[in-house]
Amino acid sequence: MKKRGRGKAEPGSDRQEAFDFQARATGLTPKPPFDPKQLFHLAARGLYLGTSSWKYRGWEGMIYKGGYDSEAQFQRASLREYTSYFPCVGVDFTYFAWPIPDMMAYLVESTPENFRLCPKVTKRITLSSFPNLPAYGKWAGKKNPDFLNADLFASQFLGPIGKLKGRLGAIVFEFSGPEEEELAALTEFFRVIPRDYPYAVEIRNPALVRPDFYRRLNEAKVSPAFSLWTRMPPIEEQLRAFREGGGAAPGIPLVGLGLLSEGQAYEEAVRLFQPYREVRAVNEAGRAGLAQVGQAALAEGRKAYLLVNNRLEGSAPHTAGAIAGLLR
Repeated sequence: MKKRGRGKAEPGSDRQEAFDFQARATGLTPKPPFDPKQLFHLAARGLYLGTSSWKYRGWEGMIYKGGYDSEAQFQRASLREYTSYFPCVGVDFTYFAWPIPDMMAYLVESTPENFRLCPKVTKRITLSSFPNLPAYGKWAGKKNPDFLNADLFASQFLGPIGKLKGRLGAIVFEFSGPEEEELAALTEFFRVIPRDYPYAVEIRNPALVRPDFYRRLNEAKVSPAFSLWTRMPPIEEQLRAFREGGGAAPGIPLVGLGLLSEGQAYEEAVRLFQPYREVRAVNEAGRAGLAQVGQAALAEGRKAYLLVNNRLEGSAPHTAGAIAGLLR
């Protein structure tokens, strides 16, 4: 894939090198609900604030210029335009299927060097059992034989992901648990996999929000991913257990994920919030919790990656702007 030209930022500019040539060419300038300079100021200090994905047509006129001739054109242009306003993004499609080298090359070619990508590990590695749904065919409702398969992870995931080196923020493991009996296998998995990548663990088992679990992550040199999700306690409580467990070793980044408000179902949030153009349900405590993760990282001289989802409040760009305001 041929690389396109990239305009350089002016000397002394706080704004990252940005792909804004599409907006100049059409005369249409999106109006984001925040000042991008705030986000790039934070990124210059090691705190990267972005969204969990980027391919939302509802953001046209806000993040994207609009007026695309086809969905394919939007798919090709959207990430380049996104980088004009955000310093990082989550790569969630790698959760559903193994990463492909050509797609990883596209991600690199579509982003400036100081942009950061946070891919999710494919669920083939992180699901201990497959949901009992028709989409999983003969495996529906059964144990996953490749759960925490270190060799498969190294070859099928890290192999293609290696193309993102230089732009990797954190590789996020999303676990539906883990359950208590799986912790020993989790520890062994992180002991044997290649360690020259930044890893973060997101849990969805509230029973593990306790000091000894975060101590286990620290010993494995793995970042915690503090999350807002339907069954998880507030981030303030997660941070408290993390600190009581000894925090993290120097150089370990922190990750914060704003996914769903406590008690809310994913399907309900999709129904209420689409097309994700505005905030429909303000979550002040959630915003404050994510800001606390960022503040803790800044105070300790760590990097941090904060990613927010449309399903948290209704519009991830608005939520990101509100959190940037709290961190200003």
